[in-house]
Amino acid sequence: MPSVAIFTGHLMDRTGSEVRFPHDRIDSVRKQLMACLERHDVGFGYSAAANGGDLLFIDATHRRNGESHIVLPLNVELFRELSVTGDPSLDWEGDFNRAIERAAEIVVVNEFSRTGDSLHFEYANLVMTGLTILHARSLGVEIVPIAVWDGTPARGAVGTGFFVEVWRRMGWKPHIIDPLRTTEDSSSTPLGRVSEIDVPSVMEQNSSDIVRREIRAMLFADVVGYSKITEEEIPLFVNEFMCRIANSVAQSGVKIETWNTWSDAIFFVFDNVRDAGPTALRITELVHSIDWKKIGFQRQLNLRTGLHVGPVYCIIDPVTRS
Repeated sequence: MPSVAIFTGHLMDRTGSEVRFPHDRIDSVRKQLMACLERHDVGFGYSAAANGGDLLFIDATHRRNGESHIVLPLNVELFRELSVTGDPSLDWEGDFNRAIERAAEIVVVNEFSRTGDSLHFEYANLVMTGLTILHARSLGVEIVPIAVWDGTPARGAVGTGFFVEVWRRMGWKPHIIDPLRTTEDSSSTPLGRVSEIDVPSVMEQNSSDIVRREIRAMLFADVVGYSKITEEEIPLFVNEFMCRIANSVAQSGVKIETWNTWSDAIFFVFDNVRDAGPTALRITELVHSIDWKKIGFQRQLNLRTGLHVGPVYCIIDPVTRS
């Protein structure tokens, strides 16, 4: 079974920018990417589709008749404007269009934003890493992490250096192709085990803005059949149903950053998914395990639960002051 590769890499240097991936290194990087994919029998590739490293990786995957999975932080047209165009010396836009047409899958993690906020790119990288892990696990193969990177430390929570650091925190040893050198970095061990993403360690933000944007996990639940509860059952609902959920969450010891309820709705915000997932399972199993008719309700109650993780605004509600 072919292996699954995940890729990150520099965009092409622009006029007046720091030298990281100059145009005269394209052929060398292309050859090294092909050699790496051949050596590790890569049949599935996960990447974004920016000019430079991303599109060279996608092209190399397609040359091997491999399957490309493209993960974008923003809608296709906005991503094209921000990360593909702007280099008149090469037809990156044509390469981008061909990559989009041939992709087996295109995942856009945020269809709604109209700005190139760096947090969207960090979030997309985390989603891409998770998708790669799930794909490799389903096939029973190892992951080949590949980076076209000059070795310069990351200047923030985006960029190639930051993504490489995320992989290393997970225990992966990425295969590094330095665009400024003629040979591959032989000190890197290419294969990564199928491990979990250490989400808390990569979610740290250092924003000084009054309104911050950070990645958070959220749980929203509501009670199935609540609209048919009688007025006389409301005190029972609060004292039995809601209290049991509150006690269950309190006993679990998870950290909840903020919470709210209204009628039958329950809303929790967590710092990380390691608290959100088990909490959702815990309260769902609790509700399902109880015979609510024996407690005094006319109907059996159940819980409908949704989970998500992504960029959110951290603000003070002017009405509730929370």
